[in-house]
Amino acid sequence: MPNLRKITFEGQTLSLTHWSKLKKIPVATIASRLKAGWSVEDALTVPVDRRYSRGGGRRAKDAGPRPCPEMKKHPTTGQAYCRWHANGKDNWAYFGEWGSPEASRKYRRFSLEWAAGGVSAALVAGNAQISDLVTLWIEHCARTYVKYGKPTSEVHCNRSAMRHMNELYGDIPAELFTVPMLRAVREAMIAQPWARKTVNDNVARIIRAFGWAAGEGIVPQSVHQGLELIDTLAAGRRDDVVESEPVDPVPEKSIEAVLDGDRLHPTPKRRAVLVAMIRTQLSAGLRPGELCGLCPEDLDRSQVPWRYEVVEYNKMLHKDVRRVVFFGPRARASLDPLLSVCAAGEKVFRFPPWRRGAAWTPVSVAIYRGRIAGACEAAKVPIWTPNQLRHNRATEVMDIYESDQATAAVLGNTPEVARQIYAHRAGESVARRIAEQTG
Repeated sequence: MPNLRKITFEGQTLSLTHWSKLKKIPVATIASRLKAGWSVEDALTVPVDRRYSRGGGRRAKDAGPRPCPEMKKHPTTGQAYCRWHANGKDNWAYFGEWGSPEASRKYRRFSLEWAAGGVSAALVAGNAQISDLVTLWIEHCARTYVKYGKPTSEVHCNRSAMRHMNELYGDIPAELFTVPMLRAVREAMIAQPWARKTVNDNVARIIRAFGWAAGEGIVPQSVHQGLELIDTLAAGRRDDVVESEPVDPVPEKSIEAVLDGDRLHPTPKRRAVLVAMIRTQLSAGLRPGELCGLCPEDLDRSQVPWRYEVVEYNKMLHKDVRRVVFFGPRARASLDPLLSVCAAGEKVFRFPPWRRGAAWTPVSVAIYRGRIAGACEAAKVPIWTPNQLRHNRATEVMDIYESDQATAAVLGNTPEVARQIYAHRAGESVARRIAEQTG
């Protein structure tokens, strides 16, 4: 079987991820085909049967937590009550005489407990099955993992993490779930095949779900404590566990190939916007969402370097960490022409209208990423993504300043994340200098 990290076909040796992008076939599908004995040619050229595609399209928007049922007056008894359907049956709650202070007080307490998930948890406490726990946990995630009124990706990640456990053990009591069962769930994830880090992260999400359930009285605390004893998958210990492809900086030649000619866009004015986006990312290390969300009023241009405090697209908001970006001369040179034609409240990076009277079109992350992918294909270079440009900036800063702290300050991450994930060959510049001077 060929090495799953690098595959040679049609004279090119590329990673599984790059082949996936070029051939429009999911990484998991290519890996499964090769493990099943398919030839490299068939694995990379046979179209995917869409009948077996999970989801079949864009991810559906999360509906969010259910609203609290309305308090009503019972037509016969005159009592204040509410009714809702959960766990396969109708449930009722009574609050006292309609219109009384007691009813108002009890319903207010009920609505607050409902918002916190306590009502649903109380209904299944002591006799919950795994499927009940999963349902309640996802409802809790929909309430908890929210930024600016929108669910974060962690909601989807938790749905994915719970799927195999629910399929294998959904019908057993949650209090009987053990470490051997969790290991079986982990084997199902490995067979997917999911990368080792993804498997470890999803196992941690399952353990976190049981920790929440223990706090809600759904399972005994000992169940959660037992699950915490499971060992994590270590690198290099198992041949059947897929490793994540490292995200490298974009080669300089690939960037220049995309910027060359009209590959980014056939229209010069629209192409200029995309070029400015790439150059701004390279010089400031912005996340794609931070870049696309920039408005003129977000910038403090009273002194140089310009200051941009990210609010809506701050990924570290849940850790109460502010994200501030400074724009030096290279970034300012890219932004100046766009700011001169951008009014307050508008996005800085937007396409001019096709015709007179039409509206400007803000460049979304999806449009930005798609234009870069199309330009890569036109230039016949491996497809790269906007987020990789952060790795270019991180490596540049690390090589110049030889400091995790400096790199983290530019990227808006912790020094550990900056060193381990973003900076290419982190620390090598220091080691090279020491070796040359003292070795």
